[in-house]
Amino acid sequence: MPDRLNKNGNHWGIILAGGEGQRMRPFIQKWLGYPKPKQYCAFVGKRSMLQHTWDRADQTSPPEHKVTIIDKSHRQEIFRQLEVQTKGRILIQPKNCDTAAGIFFALTYINHWDPNAIVTIYPSDHFIAPHRKFNRMVRETVSAVMRVRERIILLGAIPNSPEGEYGWISPGQALTGNPRVPIHAVEEFVEKPDEQTVQALSQKGGIWNTMIVTAYGQRLWALGEQRCPDMLSLFQRLQKTIGTPQEALTLEEIYRGMPQQNFSKNFLERIVTHLAIMELQGILWSDWGRPERIIETLGFLGKKPSFHLPQLAT
Repeated sequence: MPDRLNKNGNHWGIILAGGEGQRMRPFIQKWLGYPKPKQYCAFVGKRSMLQHTWDRADQTSPPEHKVTIIDKSHRQEIFRQLEVQTKGRILIQPKNCDTAAGIFFALTYINHWDPNAIVTIYPSDHFIAPHRKFNRMVRETVSAVMRVRERIILLGAIPNSPEGEYGWISPGQALTGNPRVPIHAVEEFVEKPDEQTVQALSQKGGIWNTMIVTAYGQRLWALGEQRCPDMLSLFQRLQKTIGTPQEALTLEEIYRGMPQQNFSKNFLERIVTHLAIMELQGILWSDWGRPERIIETLGFLGKKPSFHLPQLAT
């Protein structure tokens, strides 16, 4: 159990690193000569996307309050990424059942260790710069959650294209908060909308969901019990065995029947009245789910990628 808990709740980071990155797989295969999940790749410089994500999380909460979710097939890769100073907990899923299972898997342990925890969810395959401004924004979301305790705070990015592969959020009325970093209720949330819906949401001032989420762990859990009861009942079984000889066996058993559910599509879309949104300000954000996005971002920054550009064409 991590140290330095307090009765008001500590800030924890959940790092999602269990995906396979299927859309990037052919490109990475050509680049490296073997498959490798994108979060473990260094597309620019020498540090991987996961290592950069760890760095960001460690700047907003104690490093030992970092929980990284991986798939069991990533075990060798994750230990190549670990450094001497890396702290936190690595949780290994018996199989990848999409993002909802990964997040509630982490919450099973965090809520057990620290019932008052505030958590921030970080995908490990996003490019974000500059880090200092981003870290300030994350701290703002923590402050916001402490003011509006029942809300799930999402960070949104201003769109620069009619991208339909992201979640789109239509902000609603203003909520109480820092006037420099306004918080709005969410009027509508649509994960990967069709072209017509993108146009409609764009005209209403819609913004992209970055999947960076801050909330009280127990609040997420309570909403999960309402909206994903089959999944949460399995994790409740696991939570009862934490620290006992039955823990590992129970984990294997519950994942045999674990539902495949996407956190945005199957959870956030269903709890719109409980959401709030803050816009990233002065921050470059990109979900590096396709090679073209990597090229676009690095070209904008004038940085040289670790791979040869002709590979993109091939």
